[in-house]
Formats: sequence, C-alpha cells, structure tokens
Amino acid sequence: YDWNFGNGTSLNGTGIGPYSVQWNQAGVQDVTLSVYWNGCTSLPYTQQVEIIATPQVDAGLPVQFCSNDGAAIGIAGNPAFNYAWSPIQGVDDPTSPTANLTLINTTHEDQTIYYYLTVSDQGCTNVDSVPVTVFAIPTAEFSVPEGECFKTNSFDFDAQGYFSSSATFSWDFGTDGFPSTSTDQQPTGVIFNTDGPQQTTLTITDNG
Repeated sequence: YDWNFGNGTSLNGTGIGPYSVQWNQAGVQDVTLSVYWNGCTSLPYTQQVEIIATPQVDAGLPVQFCSNDGAAIGIAGNPAFNYAWSPIQGVDDPTSPTANLTLINTTHEDQTIYYYLTVSDQGCTNVDSVPVTVFAIPTAEFSVPEGECFKTNSFDFDAQGYFSSSATFSWDFGTDGFPSTSTDQQPTGVIFNTDGPQQTTLTITDNG
C-alpha cells in the first residue's frame, strides 16, 4: 500500500492502515492510495480531506475595577462562530464574544478571577482567558479621642479600617477645626475653635 498524504505528516499507521495524519494548514488536502499486488499496480485512488482552520479567539486585555463596578471583556468575534464564557457570574451575555462584566467583592482583599472564552466552529474549538481583578471597597474607621478642655485642646487622629498601602485619606474637621482638613493617615495637633461636639469625617480612597 502506497499512501500519499501530500503536505500531511503520518503520525502512526502501517500497511492498509488506519493512519493518524496531521496537516499544518487548513484547506482541502488530497490523499492518494496505490496498491501493489502480485507485481501489478492499481490506478491511484484519490480522496479529498478538508482541514478546518482552528477558530481564533481573544478574551481581551486584563481588566480591573472596584467592587460593584464593571468592565467590558473580549473583542468582536465572528458571527458564524459559537462562543461561551466561563464562569458566567456577572456576565451579561455568556454567549457573546464581547460582554459586560459586573462583580461584587465582599471580602477585604482584592480578588482576581480568570474568565475563559471558548469558541467553536464545525467541531473545532479554541480557548483564551483574561484575568479580572475586583478591588475591595475600603472601610474607614477611627477611634473618637477623649474630650479635652477647650483652651488647651489638641487632638490626634488615626485612620483605621481596611485599605491598602496605596490608599489616600481625606479628613474633614469642619469649619471650627484647625486645620479644617488633612490628607495624613494620622493627623496630629488638631484644634477646635468652639466647644461642644465636633463633626469629623474620614473618607478613604483605594484603587480609585
């Protein structure tokens, strides 16, 4: 048996076969068989095999956003192909090559999840992935310092809660505070120009 697979590479098989053959390019390929028997040779017999191209897929660039926000993942695909996202949590359309993703991070740590996009066409499949990072929402806390006498009052504050080393701080001590604002994590020596309870507000921004 004389097999001719053209540009194909025979991976295994002998004689009558079967054979495992690999082609490195898509398209229609000729496979020809000639048989030698008792010194006689058959006419070549040719059949064509169609090699279907592997469908291309792109899950897009890495994205990151704050909890309860979102971003777009994937890029425009081929309308003739079938697509599927996994996991489907937060994905508005799990069968579209482009999707809007919204997630909530209930922890105090940033969470990174890989989303996989699988494409299929005529039995051929391909897959790509994209990392999605969901930032934790920072929490702002501080202890209320003990009261001090009006004439000598000087208060120190310390931002607490959950936030990363890149967090920024915005203190508002009201119109009677001196200074009235601060961006320090631990502002010290804050003086109030009137007696009585003073409204103090802390806002922490982390990862935007």
